[in-house]
Amino acid sequence: MKICITGHTRGIGKATAELLKKDGHEIVGASMSTGVNVLRTTRTVNWILKEDPDIFVNNVYAPDSQVHILYKLYEQWQYKDKLIINLSSTSADSISSFQEMGYNKDWTPYVSDKARLNFASLYLSERFNGGGGEHRCRITNLRPGFVNTSAVALFKAFMQPSDFLQPAEVATYIKYIVDQPKHIQIKELSFNTGNSTVPLRRERTYQTKGYDPDGNVKGRPLDTTSGFEKVKTNQTLFDEETGVQYGQNLTQTWEPKEK
Repeated sequence: MKICITGHTRGIGKATAELLKKDGHEIVGASMSTGVNVLRTTRTVNWILKEDPDIFVNNVYAPDSQVHILYKLYEQWQYKDKLIINLSSTSADSISSFQEMGYNKDWTPYVSDKARLNFASLYLSERFNGGGGEHRCRITNLRPGFVNTSAVALFKAFMQPSDFLQPAEVATYIKYIVDQPKHIQIKELSFNTGNSTVPLRRERTYQTKGYDPDGNVKGRPLDTTSGFEKVKTNQTLFDEETGVQYGQNLTQTWEPKEK
């Protein structure tokens, strides 16, 4: 099958593309590197329609984009044998406990967007008629816990490496969904490591990661396999795919490349 994935060059998107390609699927990547900016939702949907894949993996998060892409694409696909897999997050569960989580001007909108995506996915999935009805497009909402990507850099200061899923683990669940027959719709799949609990603000202890003269990390035992030693609480990261600027001091600032 032909599968389109947003954000195919890193993280969950890359792991998914590699795994599905091994199964013989044709992978079409959508990212800044291929000229697709998910912040421009109408252009993104038109690009997907032109590629005409059997499956679309709505992976990359950018402010106020995933839900719009979902609705616009579903409008065109609702009567076709297609599958849309939305990458949401268990972070949306915290939408009812902002007081405990603490307000962050960038993280809080992320949680809200994921909650909207959850609602939209479940709403549209109710329209599916697998027994020969007219609405044949399947919708699956995938909700992993914290995943070890640049998007969770601000949480790594007070959480342990074992709290995070790896992108390859999430990819196996996407493959499971892809492998289902067309008359089966998995409406929602949620999973985590069992340890992914964000401490209350008053209970958080932050560790400032620094480097000694030899380049070794101070403040947390070195883990050479996870890559956590490469993340500092005061570092600046820029995601080329989405135009996300991760700022300093556990804050995030969105600075899209294109308006």
